[in-house]
Amino acid sequence: MKRNKKMTRAMGILLAVVMTLGLLSGCGGNGSSSGGGKKLTIGIPQSAVVTDYYNNSFTKYIEEKLGAEIEFVLFSNANEAMNQLSLMCAAGDELPDVLVGFSNMSGSLMYEYGEDGFFIDMKDLIDQYGTEFKAHMEALSQDEYDRVMDFITKPDTGAIYGLPTYSAVTISDYMQSQMMINTQWLNTLGLDAPTNIDELYDVLVAFRDEDPNNNGKADELPMLSPAIYYYVLNAFVYYDSANPYNITDGKVWAPTVSPEYRQALSYLCKLYNEGLMKFDIPANDAKSTISGNGTTARVGIWCGNPQTDMNHSAQVLDQYDVLEPLADKTGKGGYLVERPRDLLLTGHITKDCEDTALAMRFLDCCYEDGAVTRRRHGEEGTNWVWVDAAEPNIFGGMSHIKVLNSDLFGSNNVTWGSLLPNVYTDENYLTIASTAPGIDKEIARILYAQTELAQSWRKPAETVVNLKLTIDERAERENINGKISTTTSQYFGMFLSGQLDPAKDADWNKYVSDMEACGLSKLVDIYQAAYDRQ
Repeated sequence: MKRNKKMTRAMGILLAVVMTLGLLSGCGGNGSSSGGGKKLTIGIPQSAVVTDYYNNSFTKYIEEKLGAEIEFVLFSNANEAMNQLSLMCAAGDELPDVLVGFSNMSGSLMYEYGEDGFFIDMKDLIDQYGTEFKAHMEALSQDEYDRVMDFITKPDTGAIYGLPTYSAVTISDYMQSQMMINTQWLNTLGLDAPTNIDELYDVLVAFRDEDPNNNGKADELPMLSPAIYYYVLNAFVYYDSANPYNITDGKVWAPTVSPEYRQALSYLCKLYNEGLMKFDIPANDAKSTISGNGTTARVGIWCGNPQTDMNHSAQVLDQYDVLEPLADKTGKGGYLVERPRDLLLTGHITKDCEDTALAMRFLDCCYEDGAVTRRRHGEEGTNWVWVDAAEPNIFGGMSHIKVLNSDLFGSNNVTWGSLLPNVYTDENYLTIASTAPGIDKEIARILYAQTELAQSWRKPAETVVNLKLTIDERAERENINGKISTTTSQYFGMFLSGQLDPAKDADWNKYVSDMEACGLSKLVDIYQAAYDRQ
């Protein structure tokens, strides 16, 4: 009876959210009981690729593991889910037993929900039932362990109101901005791959003007991607978009107001204004353009992940190779920024959960290697198989997981399509793909090359990533970060559109002044204090 009452009330508030925000939310379906009458309500942001959460092989897998029936409260998506949750809490409505996939949950907001009584402290439950979670945590290096535990633990009380998703260091397998260059075009024009920004400019001009795809049309885009500017910025100054603050000789500083950043903006404006770079293109159009027309490529250099930013039927990926980081004409820059390792809050038990042991068993089950593999790669026997003798994987290591059908980015009912609490490792994530045909083989080649590059290229000696902040510092950082991110993006658009010129002192000084008004120096001071404490 508890379930029916809870679902009715949850539906009521979610329908109110729909009316208020115009969003699709709710729950539905009829899960089949898996024994003992135990039930668990899971609140999860709905994924557009999941066709059915109830008739779903991952759901059935979890139900069999728990010996319980799962019902869902489906929120709209990862972004709007936070608004919906806030409305439910404000209205005092009953919450699902467990929330998963709320990957935009900040630490300070989680603490607020915990202190206000909406989330329960899971510390004792972890001690009792968190077998898989604890095993994975113990397998991490001391630095990784400290980073994760600091992230999920409230500094002043030691409470744990949420569990994380984390990618182990060994599978940080590509750059934050993966760059591919069409070497077939280079060969057609008798050019070498660029090694600095001056050579890059010359190559892009040739790509624009000399018909490198030999179709008699001026349809080539020299360089394409919304994230392309990260790569160019790192030819001038180290810039990690996820952690845009640097440390040199023990001093924290912001690259976004440095002379090198200003030079990079001027260079980007030149590329944009001369039609050598395009970044303001809808994602679907970019994907289609990057995928080419049959064997005819349209893009010379692009930034992204071939698994997600190119159609799986594309025939042009074999024309591309990894483009190494570039330096400026003095030899400075040339930095590589690795893909940030996932460390997100993705699992919470709410105040309205009566069977907290079952809820914790579910969250802990998400950390089992088998569950992680199924969430990542799909159904065993259909999407992948386990091989007893490990074989080489695409990153140069060895794997027991052999993918049969890896295209889970389209519609399916074999995953939940959202981040769940887990720790990605070599054992549960990496796959054998070295012998895969077609585009899978080319994806493997590109990702392996990216991994090789990530192990050898230039990086700063120190970064702000692992600095430990107090709870007050975290809250202030989150408040300032939003303002700075918005201001950085706004000015970037104004510089590239020609409304402002980074080379003009008045325009540049206005930008710096506005960044300071957002609290840039205060945030630098926060990181400096954390650095000095370590």
